[in-house]
Amino acid sequence: MKAIILAGGLGTRMNLTVPKFLVPIKEKPLANYMLDSLMKLEIKEIIFLTGYKSELIQEFLYREYPSLDSKIIQDPPEQKGSYICSLLNLENLIDDDILFIHGDLVCEEKLLKKLIQHREKNSALTHINPYSTGKDFKAKIEKGLIKKIGVDFKGNLVMPLYKFSKKSFLTWLKSIKEFVDQGKINCYAEEAIEPYADKIRLKPLFYDKELCMEIDDINDLKKAESLIK
Repeated sequence: MKAIILAGGLGTRMNLTVPKFLVPIKEKPLANYMLDSLMKLEIKEIIFLTGYKSELIQEFLYREYPSLDSKIIQDPPEQKGSYICSLLNLENLIDDDILFIHGDLVCEEKLLKKLIQHREKNSALTHINPYSTGKDFKAKIEKGLIKKIGVDFKGNLVMPLYKFSKKSFLTWLKSIKEFVDQGKINCYAEEAIEPYADKIRLKPLFYDKELCMEIDDINDLKKAESLIK
């Protein structure tokens, strides 16, 4: 299994001078929390999709994780952060099962371990509360299967941390390519799961009180700092 991390976020809502992947939390870059957990869980082959100040991420990886088998794919400047387009660069690199992770995520190591070891090949970390609202991803679940992921409806909170079989991930990439070919690039790549939901067969892996959250703005950053032990 290899991991793919979206590390191209600008952090515009936080006025950052570094990529959001490197924003400090308790004097340690956000990246360290996820990468340290992945290394402990023997996930040492990671593809990073980068954009803004990609060279800082590359320097960070060489300095902090010299033993990591890392590959950096940098978005062209004209792409301007449309990560659904970034994923089209991955097709020829998918030769194993995949952990797909948004780079602005803070997650307890035990949850990550639970996902990796879960018997289902296609899983998404999903909160047990089915009535979530707000800015984060939600899932519509029918008969134990995630049919749709988006932000503009009420549903179970879904963290952008997914496990896919090679076959299912390639099916998602096929749908993403169809979106891009149709000019649907100002949307989340997760929206491309819906047309092929029955083939991708992404299932919820439920959690409750464990720490797992995205860092989208200053308030999220402060909350994460108060919760990380």
